[in-house]
Amino acid sequence: MNNMKKYGLLGGRIEHSLSPAIHQIINRRFNASATYRIYDESRLPEVVMADIKRQNISGFNVTIPYKQTIIPHLDCLTRRASKINSVNTVTLIDGKYVGDNTDSSGFGALLKRNNVSLKNKKVLILGAGGAANAVVDQAIQSDANMVLIYNRTRARTNQLMIRAKSAYQFDNIMSVFDYHGLVVDVVVNATPLGGVQYRDIAAFNPAVIDASIYIDLVYLPRCTVAMRAAKEGGMKVIGGLDMLVYQAVEAASLWHGFGYECAEVEEIICDVRELAYT
Repeated sequence: MNNMKKYGLLGGRIEHSLSPAIHQIINRRFNASATYRIYDESRLPEVVMADIKRQNISGFNVTIPYKQTIIPHLDCLTRRASKINSVNTVTLIDGKYVGDNTDSSGFGALLKRNNVSLKNKKVLILGAGGAANAVVDQAIQSDANMVLIYNRTRARTNQLMIRAKSAYQFDNIMSVFDYHGLVVDVVVNATPLGGVQYRDIAAFNPAVIDASIYIDLVYLPRCTVAMRAAKEGGMKVIGGLDMLVYQAVEAASLWHGFGYECAEVEEIICDVRELAYT
């Protein structure tokens, strides 16, 4: 055990996370010899990063509230993480901590698995944090026709819009400060609202918007308040578990160097679904 490389999940108030169980399943399936634990933190990112370096941790996933605040304290970023402006995977390579992002590709895999195309679609994204940045990236990669961003903090919403326009040379992205009466194709919740810490709070009100599909990146509980309301309103509803598993498998493949097939990820999703929801 002492010779095993150390990995984990860095975030705040994450005692409920499924990530340790998911990585245990992944490590067992791909014969990866490693430990994975939760680093539940409330300290400043520079303090946390200094501690991680002292422990010589080989890699870690990143979640709220560190996906963007950790960036200045890493040694470098991959091209995609730099473009997305969010990090969810860090790897120790030749003594340097390298930030990467597997959230965008994980969201893309969720879309594919659930037969959702964003091509020529109008997409409303709720949130302006790290996860929202990754969803914006995938929406633009998927040839969405229009991307709208809604967040309670106007400054963050505008910041994401302006940065994305420049990074992607994509003009059809707008901030919205009231979604009442909007007509869109897909709504994506990229906030923690409705999750374990906020389970009684709906991420949005589907009764005041015209949309066909609601994707909630929250995976616990299985059906959030907003998901239930959207389903009752006739929308197709998709939870965040698929994205969670896909981003985890890709992160583990970066750390351990294994390849994988979609069929293998499907089996992992089934195992995780049984673990989480039964």
